[in-house]
Amino acid sequence: MRDCIRHFRNGDYYRLLLEHVRRHVIDDLGSRQPAARGVATALLVSLGKAIAGAPAIQLKLNAWWLDIAHSLVVRYRGQLPVLITEVVKSWNAQEVSRKIEAEIGRDLQYVRINGTLVGGMAGVLLHAAAFVVAR
Repeated sequence: MRDCIRHFRNGDYYRLLLEHVRRHVIDDLGSRQPAARGVATALLVSLGKAIAGAPAIQLKLNAWWLDIAHSLVVRYRGQLPVLITEVVKSWNAQEVSRKIEAEIGRDLQYVRINGTLVGGMAGVLLHAAAFVVAR
C-alpha cells in the first residue's frame, strides 16, 4: 500500500486526478440539474443536524466565531467605519424605506404615531418649562 501511495505521489498522478475531478465538477455545475449541488446540500443539512445535537460543538464553534470576529475587528477597526459609511451612502433611500416598511409592516405606523405623540408631548413640556423659567 505504501508503495502504491509513494508511486501515486511521485508520478504527479494526484495532479491529473485533481484536474479530472475539477473538470468534472465544473461541467456538472454547468448542467441544468447539477449533482454537486445535491451532494453539497445534503452534506450541509447533515452537518447542521449533527451540530444541532451537540452542545459541546456549538460552544466551541461559538467561541471560534467570536475569536475570529474579535481578530477581524481589531485588525480592521480603522477601515470598518469607512466601509459602513460607503455602504450606507450607496443605498437608495426610497428603496431602503420601501423594504423597511415591507418588513415591519403595520408596526411602522405605530412607531410613527408614537413618535409623533412623544415628540409633541416633549415639545409642549419644553415650551412650558421655558415659559415658567422666563417668568
